[in-house]
Amino acid sequence: GTEGDKTLRALNNDENMRFWRNGFDFSPLPESKAELRERLGLQQSVFYTVSVCRLAKWKRCERIVEAYKNIAVPSERIKHIFVGDGEERENLENMVRSYGLDDYFVFCGSQPHEKVKEYLQASDTFLSFFDSTNSGNPLIEAVKINLPIVTYDVGDTGTVIENGKNGIMLETPDPERIAREIE
Repeated sequence: GTEGDKTLRALNNDENMRFWRNGFDFSPLPESKAELRERLGLQQSVFYTVSVCRLAKWKRCERIVEAYKNIAVPSERIKHIFVGDGEERENLENMVRSYGLDDYFVFCGSQPHEKVKEYLQASDTFLSFFDSTNSGNPLIEAVKINLPIVTYDVGDTGTVIENGKNGIMLETPDPERIAREIE
């Protein structure tokens, strides 16, 4: 799980252990991005960023909303898709509303795994800015389909992302820097 190596050290475990990612089994869908967008009711001419996670405080999804304050221009065709649900959804929706960014966000709620694949493959860039690690299954799935990634370099994220090659890893999750990298 998240930062399992720290847990093992806290338990004074000195045995060699092998970590297997939980339930990872992903093969890309055969449909094109255009076909998936049509199926999902997404616009063809929009640049979509996407995040896939439980909308929990520690996942720091508000960083995405803050970044969009810096890139939301009426003439720009860009939107973010939040795939997931949780206790922070209402706060995020209120934040989006208070910033006047309703046109820039799609909240899909929890989705079955097949639908998550569709949203990933219909998007243009994957975003993740957790404080502890950003290398969960959704990020690995994004890597598997060659989806560009913008993330925060924390935890073991560097074991999955090679900065500048398959993604951009930020030293700090500053909203203005996130916005620049998305642009």
